[in-house]
Amino acid sequence: MPQLPGGVNRHNGIVEGRLFARQLEEHGVPASAIRVEDASANTWHNVGLATPHLTEAVTAGLAITAASKRYYRTIHVLRTLSAYRSHSLRSDGN
Repeated sequence: MPQLPGGVNRHNGIVEGRLFARQLEEHGVPASAIRVEDASANTWHNVGLATPHLTEAVTAGLAITAASKRYYRTIHVLRTLSAYRSHSLRSDGN
């Protein structure tokens, strides 16, 4: 169940979550399996809006993985994990 976070990119106006969803659908992923969070303006807002989707996946026993560019792996992912912890969704799925 892909969970695609991404509101409006402030640099180009593209709604990233919707763009990623279209790309997955073009590669055969059914729309019913995709969860899109497209309303957030920043990481903290994204975490609040995406937590229900991630809780759904964890409850279903699905593993959570992340894909990102190098900058996000080194800086942003740590900040995002901190945000999820503050929203009571543990990064280890429990």
